[in-house]
Amino acid sequence: MPEGLPEEAAAETRKLAAIMFTDIAGFSRQMGSNEARTLRLLAVHNHVIEQAVAAHHGHVIKTFGDAFLVDFPSVVHAVQCDGDVFGDGVNVASQLQALPATQPLRTKGRLSRCKR
Repeated sequence: MPEGLPEEAAAETRKLAAIMFTDIAGFSRQMGSNEARTLRLLAVHNHVIEQAVAAHHGHVIKTFGDAFLVDFPSVVHAVQCDGDVFGDGVNVASQLQALPATQPLRTKGRLSRCKR
């Protein structure tokens, strides 16, 4: 242990981190108007967020219904993930949301990838 440092300070480890919190705007209202459809969209949302977080070295600390609390090792990783989340994945989800609940859903290719 270096001289002059109290024992507690020597044992303490610190790291820099960037924290991201997400929340779906209007989620409660959507649940009230069509719960089954909103839960399907939530599953797509969660998949997109989880993949983007993993791709950018993040760690999901906790989920709260429609919200995620995520830790990243750097601000760069968090910003890159945010860019992915607000990229193709959100565009696909918004198009899915616009479909009537009774209309069949057909996809071509992979929906599980977020590309910038």
